[in-house]
This record gives sequence, structure tokens and C-alpha cells, in this order.
Amino acid sequence: MFDFIRKHQRWVLAVLIVLVVPSFVFLGVSGYTNMVSGDSDLAKVGKTTITEQAYDSLLRSQFDSLQSSLDEDFDPAMLDQPEVRRALLDRLIERQLLVELAQDEYFSASDNALREHISSLPELQEDGVFSPERYEQVLRMVGLDTQGFEQSQRAELALARVTEPILLSAYLPEQVQEMVIQTMVDGREVQKSMRPLTDELSNQPITDQEVEQWYQDRRESYAMPEYINIEYVVLNEQAARDAVSVPNQDELMAYYEQNKNRFRTAGRAHIAHILLAVAQGASEDERNQAYNQAQELAAQAQAQPDDFAQLAQEHSADGGSAQQGGDLGWLSQGTLPETLDEAIFALEAGTVSEVIEGADGFHIFKVIELEPEQVQSFEQVQDKILDEVIGQLAADHFADMATRLTELIYEQSDSLEPAANALGLTLYTATGMGREGALRAPIFSNDERAVYRLDDAEFLEDPQLRRALFDRQSLSKLENAGVVEIAPDLIVAARATEHVPAHIPALDELRATVENELSHHKALAALKQEVDAEISALQSGSTEAEGFTEPIQISRTQPHDLGRADLDALLAVSTTNLPAFVAIQERDGYAIYKINQVKQTQLSDLDQRFLRTQLLQLWQDAEERAVMAALAEQIGVEELPGAEQIIFATDGDF
Repeated sequence: MFDFIRKHQRWVLAVLIVLVVPSFVFLGVSGYTNMVSGDSDLAKVGKTTITEQAYDSLLRSQFDSLQSSLDEDFDPAMLDQPEVRRALLDRLIERQLLVELAQDEYFSASDNALREHISSLPELQEDGVFSPERYEQVLRMVGLDTQGFEQSQRAELALARVTEPILLSAYLPEQVQEMVIQTMVDGREVQKSMRPLTDELSNQPITDQEVEQWYQDRRESYAMPEYINIEYVVLNEQAARDAVSVPNQDELMAYYEQNKNRFRTAGRAHIAHILLAVAQGASEDERNQAYNQAQELAAQAQAQPDDFAQLAQEHSADGGSAQQGGDLGWLSQGTLPETLDEAIFALEAGTVSEVIEGADGFHIFKVIELEPEQVQSFEQVQDKILDEVIGQLAADHFADMATRLTELIYEQSDSLEPAANALGLTLYTATGMGREGALRAPIFSNDERAVYRLDDAEFLEDPQLRRALFDRQSLSKLENAGVVEIAPDLIVAARATEHVPAHIPALDELRATVENELSHHKALAALKQEVDAEISALQSGSTEAEGFTEPIQISRTQPHDLGRADLDALLAVSTTNLPAFVAIQERDGYAIYKINQVKQTQLSDLDQRFLRTQLLQLWQDAEERAVMAALAEQIGVEELPGAEQIIFATDGDF
């Protein structure tokens, strides 16, 4: 059985997640949390307490599931966010609400319903049919007995009886569907003309008082998450090559002699032949007759080599080459059997061989062209040999350097400089590493090291490295975060040199950014006045509409490059008097849109069915949320102080 598990690890993990995790995490919450509840309580649902242990169990199951499905693309940081932690806690609360209701109302599932459910699970089927043998095998693999598993599945079915009627009874009236679809396809034919900011408009005067007011009004928007500044060293193939000694001339010559065959190009010949075939099992007389005929043809060909092609056409038994005058093309030395090969490459160009016996009869060869064997001289391949030898030495030295690097960073844990000096590595620095990646924040706008502006530093976004740097222990003491293997030939050792908590930078730190934003805002406001005046002129007809792009059709199903707010603004314009003109702000100017006509998007039957399916799903979700809210009020949900600590934790730990 263990061999089966080793060969099917990914499949077994999927079985665990699908069959075991839901029941353990959710259905065991009630008894488990009541037993261990205490200082780590997160919420109370009715009479049941949801603990941090239950939350951690769910978090771990999500971690394993994502790690299994995403493999190398998995980044633990995706789970280490307040929004995700909030959603996980809500799942526990909602599930417990269902458990409370199912218990109070004595919901259950019959034996027949349980049998049908278990037999329908794909993990327990072979060729689409329930397999008792597979059933037993799977349960053994995950360490469950049939009684425990069936009890958990019966409980799952009982909970489904709470939610299924909600989903099955969800009904969205046809008129509502039509109205929503009509809103989605409602479109306009529009043209666009840009009005960019000019240098004159961009030079807007600003005062210190305006800067202060702008900063205070938008202070929260400048909030920065926690980040670290780091130092790091890189051990890669190039670093190992730089560290090895260059071999001398004698060592390179010895390598050349040992590998001389690699620098040898085999000779090749352009040949033709005449074949006098001898059938398998032919008599001695038949063989002699063929040999004598071959001797005669060989003598003729040797006397008149230029007639070889004609002789081959008339006498050769090799139908494939006979029509080409016996031409076999180019053959490299060593391609044919040894007897034939030696005879051919003993000839000179333009000469004809004696009769040579082969497996299928007697051959006569002519060498049309000949290229002799060539051996590159040491001087010709010296640079290539030097690169190869250094590469081999570097590959061996790389492992030694990696071992030494690991030792050094633990010997002096508060700095990477000794390791860099000992191994001849460059010590790099970078600023603004957040838990989820490089920060693109205003405070770094003038920092050349910010957001990893280094040609070779893409690996700094590697989740393993960030996880090591944000490890609770190494971060609290600003110690070396260990050695991280990014790739087989790329190892990085890093250390956080500064840990900056989440904060709002002072105005002095952001003054240049704030001034630029304010100036840009005032420039756009001045441009808006000009654009509004132009639109009034266009709308009244006193100015011709010029410089507009070709018409395009826009709608909520066909937004082109428009954002939602801009699209809504265009679709909200009255179409009573067309053409109509609308100004839409862009990053460095305004776009004037000319609305020509109402034009609906045409949806295929497939698209319409998809939309209706999505609408029904949204309606079902809304009804389910409404029911859960009603249950929460009926049964009672109270979030405890531990919930906020979990949601806004700053040091995720998996």
C-alpha cells in the first residue's frame, strides 16, 4: 500500500482534501472547539465557541490545497492578507450556523441517500462505477474506517439539506433577466479626441498652504504597509567561475589530448555503387556467376570511370539508386559496415573500387568527391577548451562555495559582509520589500534602489526568499535569513537591515510627491475649463467636430479600454439630442467622446445562456447570504477580541 501512496502522492492529497478535510474542519468544530476553548477564542455562534485552533486547522487545509494545485506558482503571501483571514473566519462562522440549525431541527440523511452520495464520488470509482475495493483502499490510505467516514458524510448531507432548498428555490423573474441583459448590451457608437496637458497648463503655481491642505485631505491615501530594506549576496554560476583559478597552458593541452576525438570531424565521401545482388540461399554457381559479372563491370568502370553512371543504370540491382546512376549521396566515414567503409575511404576521388562482397551481394563503388578527416588544432579550440575547463571547475567549486556560504552566515548572523568578503561576492542592497512584493509607493519615487531597480534582481520577488526574510525570528533580530535556493544554479543569502512598520509618512518625506500631485491636479482643472467650453461650442454647433477617431461601439459587454466609471458615465448621457459630447479625465489630459447613436451589442445564443446562468448564480448567492444573515441574528454571533488579532496579524506563520 505504501508503494501505491508514494507513486500517487498528488492524487492521495486530493483525496484527503476532498473527502476528509471538509468533515474534519467543519463538522468537528462544534465538539472540538468546546473542548479546547479558552483565551484563543475568536467568536461565539449560539452556544458554540470557534477557537484559534479551529481557524488554524482551516488555514492549514487551505494552505495545503493551494500548494498542491498551484505547485511552483504557490505563494504563501496570498493567504497572509487581512481580507483572506476575514473570509476564512466568516466561513467558519457560517458553517457553524448551519451546524447549529441542523442540530436544532434534527436534520439527517437516510441510508439510501448516503449510499447514493458515496457511490457518486469520483474518487471512489473505477471506470465511472463505484468500486468497493477502491473505497476500502482510499479509506486505508487516509487513515479512516468506514464507520467514521460514513458518519462524516451523513453529516455533510444533513448540512446540505439546509442550503440546497435555498439554491433550488432561487428564482429570478424573466422580466428581471431581460432588464439586466438589456443593460449589458445597451451600447453607443462613439468617437474620441484627446486634449493633452500642455507645458503652459502644467506650470501651475502652488502655495505651501495648498500643499499642506492637499496632504491632510488625502493623508490616508499615503499609508504604507510594512516593508523591509535588505542586503543580500548572490551565488551563481558566474560567481563560481570568477572564483576559480585560470588553468595554465599545459593543463589546457592535456585536456585537449584527452578529448581529441571531440575535435575530430570524420571524413565523408560522395559515392555511387553498382550492386550485383545474390539471393539468400543462392548456390555456389549462382554466386560465382554474379561475382564474375561484377568483375567484368568493375574492369569496365575502372577503365572508363565516366561511364560508371550508365553501367549502374543498366546493371545495378539497387533500383532506388540505379536510376540516379548509382548515386548514394554523401556518407560519413564509419557509417557502412567495416569492410565496405575501409574499401571506400581507401579510394581517391574519381576512382572505382574492386569488387567488394557485402551482405546482399557484390558491390562496386565509385568515389565522386572526397572530404578527408579533419582534426581541429589546439590553437583553433583553445578558447572553447578554456571555457569548458573553467565551467567544470566552477561547477565543482559552486557546491563548496554554497556550503561555505551557509556556514558563514550562521557564524555571524547579524551581517552578510564577512561572508561576502570571504567568498569574493558583491554585497547588494534594496529597499521597499513588502510581504507581497516590491512596494510602488511615493516615498520611493526618488530612490534609485527602490522597487528592485537592479538588472539581475527579479529573484527578489521569489516567495521563498520573502518568506525567509519575513520570518518572525530573523525579522525581530534583523538576523541573516538563511540561504535560499532560487534555482539549481542560483543561491541567495539575505538579511533585513531595517524593518519599517505600517505607517503614514510625514509631509516632509512626501513633499515632492505631494507637490507634483497638486500641480498636476490644478493643471487638469485648468484644462477641464477649456474642455468644457469646447464641448459647449460643439454641442451648440458653433464649432465643427474635428480630429476624432474612427467610430467604435461600446457597451458593458464590449468596454474596449474604458474603466467601469468612465463607461457608466458615457452610457448615462441622454441620447435625446445626438450627437452628444462628454469629457472623460485621463492620466495626462482629457478625452472628448462624441456619442453618435444608440447601438446595441448583439449577443449569440451561447452568450445569452451564459449571462442567464451567471445571473441566476448571483441571485442564489444573494439569497444564501440573506439566509445566513438571518440565521446569524436568530442563533446569535458574537466576534471576540481574538478575531481582530487574527485578522490583522502582522506576522503570518504557517
